[in-house]
Amino acid sequence: MNATIDLKKLYEEDEHLWLFENAKLLREGKVNLADIEHIAETLEDMGKRDFREDPPLLPSK
Repeated sequence: MNATIDLKKLYEEDEHLWLFENAKLLREGKVNLADIEHIAETLEDMGKRDFREDPPLLPSK
């Protein structure tokens, strides 16, 4: 797939392919072509999910 694809549309249609296309662009240093808005959203969602599933251990008093 080439960099002229609409990544924002791909995000809605095929998230799996969207992930791989953005990873490829980032590895190639083509940050300006990546879907930064949705990448940030996806990372935040992953962090929230991981926090809920495995909350940090709180020190006991």
